[in-house]
Order: sequence, then structure tokens, then C-alpha cells
Amino acid sequence: MARLNSTLCVHSSKGSYAAPSLTPIVSHVFDAAEAMYGPSDPSYCFCGLTFTCERGQMITDHRNRRTWIGVPTSYLSHQKALGALLAHECVHVLSPTQHLVSNLEEGAAVHFSAFYTLQYLGIVFPERYAPYQAAARATRKLFGIDPAILKKLRKYQITISEITTDMILNACPECPVELAEFLTSQFPNMD
Repeated sequence: MARLNSTLCVHSSKGSYAAPSLTPIVSHVFDAAEAMYGPSDPSYCFCGLTFTCERGQMITDHRNRRTWIGVPTSYLSHQKALGALLAHECVHVLSPTQHLVSNLEEGAAVHFSAFYTLQYLGIVFPERYAPYQAAARATRKLFGIDPAILKKLRKYQITISEITTDMILNACPECPVELAEFLTSQFPNMD
């Protein structure tokens, strides 16, 4: 990830500081996500991690085109859970949206997190929530038809949640219409 070219900046309730020990981890996660799904949206700048959140989430300042990954402080002492969270959220950072995310984006995030934690951390983090499981299953069905479909689609529409049913069907005619419609529908808000 070209934008993470120096030491990662971490923000917490105690202020901001450099976190050189986290920089290689975050860089590795982003490199793996970009290898699987294509490059990050170059119009946004990834600014680091913030440990001021109660749950993992991507934080976006759309006006200034900046993103952060919000991490609960408890994750600092759980490196594997931190890796799983970073893997999930970095997919959202690849293509920030000003709208609610689609099932395709959330499914791709769950899929990548499962891949990353198994491949690089040697663990399985099962997704516990039904909407995430459904989005991941549908995304894996699409990837079963064409493993590189998301990378192909992002060449024309970099924001995953703005990929349409027609875009999927044009790029992957073997995809069932119902699957494409589900993937491009809004992911249920979990708040």
C-alpha cells in the first residue's frame, strides 16, 4: 500500500503517536487485500488507526477524503484478533463509500478476513452474525464462478458498494440474477 510509506500513526484518548511495530502488520494486510481485490481508491488517504472506538469500524472523513480504522483498545493485547479486524476493515478502506455498504462489500470483507487469518495467522475466526454469514456465502458463490471478478469489476467501479447488478451480470454472465441482486443490495445496518 503506497500510502503507508512510513510509520503508522495511532490515535487514542491519550493523543497521537507513532507506532512503528504496527506498520509492517498493517502494510501486510493492505498488500494482501490489494492483491486479492485490486488497488485502494487513490483519492482517499489512509491516516492510521484510532483506539478510541468501542467496536471495530472504518472511520471516514469524506470531505477531506481521509480514512482510519477504529480499533477497541482491548485488541492491543490480542494480536490475532487485531489481525482479523484489520483484515476485515481494510477491505472497506480500499473503497470508501458515502452510502451504506452492499452485501458484496461486506461479504468480501468477511471473506478476506477469513482468508487472511487462516493463511497468515494460522487461525479460523468464525463469523458469528447471520447477516455477515449470508453476505460471505453469497460472495463466495460469486468467487466460485469467477475468483477474480471483484478485481475485474473494480477496474471500472473502484467503490465496491457502487457496483451494480448489471455490472456483475455483464462481467460474469454465468452469475445467477438473484445472486447479483442480493450482492448489490444494501447490507443490513448492524448498529
